[in-house]
Amino acid sequence: KRSRDALKNRDGKKTEELYAISLTTGKDVSSITDQHIPFGINRTFKFDKDVKRAEDNDEKVLLIHNHPRGLPPSVSDLNELLNHKNVSGITVGSNGSIYYYSKPIDDGMAHIPEDRHKRGLILDFTVAEKHFKQYTDDVARYEKTMELLAKRYEFVFLKL
Repeated sequence: KRSRDALKNRDGKKTEELYAISLTTGKDVSSITDQHIPFGINRTFKFDKDVKRAEDNDEKVLLIHNHPRGLPPSVSDLNELLNHKNVSGITVGSNGSIYYYSKPIDDGMAHIPEDRHKRGLILDFTVAEKHFKQYTDDVARYEKTMELLAKRYEFVFLKL
C-alpha cells in the first residue's frame, strides 16, 4: 500500500516519499510525504526518532521509498541502514522497478564511500560503477554495481 501511495503521489514528479513500516506489527512507524526535493529526502528528527523507538522495541523495520528514475537503491540508501539495528529497504520506481536491499556489514569502516575521494574501503561505488561502464543504460549499470557491492559488503540486493 505504501509503495502504491508513493508512486501515485509522485507520479510525473522528480521527488520522493519515505515510509517506515514495522514488519513486526504491520503498522506504520513514520513517514515523510511533504518534501519536494528533487531525487532525495531529508530525514527529519521525528522520522528518525520514530524508527529508533520501533527498533528499541525490537521491531524489524522496512523503509519504503520511491525513485523517480527507477534506479536501484543508492549508496546513501545503503549507508542509511548502517545507522540502524534491524532495518531493510525497498525502492520502487515509476518504471515498475522494485528493489529489496538489506543492511551491509559494518566492518568498522562505518559507511560505503560515495566517491573516490573518500578513503577507507578498497571497493567503493565509483570503482564498482566504472567496472560496468560498458552498460550505457543507467539502470542496468546501477544494478550490476549494486550486485558487486552486495558481494563485497555482504548484503542482500534483489530486483523483485
